[in-house]
Amino acid sequence: MSEKLQPKLYKNLKMIASKKLIIVLFFLLAGIHGCSAELNRLKKTNQCIGCDLSWEDFEGANLEDANLKGADLTGVIFFKANLTGANLKGATIYRANFAEVNLENAIWIDGRKCKKGSIGTCVK
Repeated sequence: MSEKLQPKLYKNLKMIASKKLIIVLFFLLAGIHGCSAELNRLKKTNQCIGCDLSWEDFEGANLEDANLKGADLTGVIFFKANLTGANLKGATIYRANFAEVNLENAIWIDGRKCKKGSIGTCVK
């Protein structure tokens, strides 16, 4: 291969790799934090039965009386959120952060109601 073609070939390969990386990053980021129809449904209706809300950030959010029955809440950050009266029955909560979350009168994942004083953990 001639010496003049090598830099041009390298430049083209570099450009193709950059475009592919941008496309991959776009699709990865499109599914994160606020771009999903399910998240929009929760915001509009306060209901998201069976939704995939995994790895969302609801820090300090008011989700009082939200219906999250059967939702995938894996890795969700609820730090200091208000989940008073929320329905979490059957939800997946693996690695979810409930630190300082108000869970009074919420329906826990096992279907039992959380008692008064349920802050950060469901007192049954």
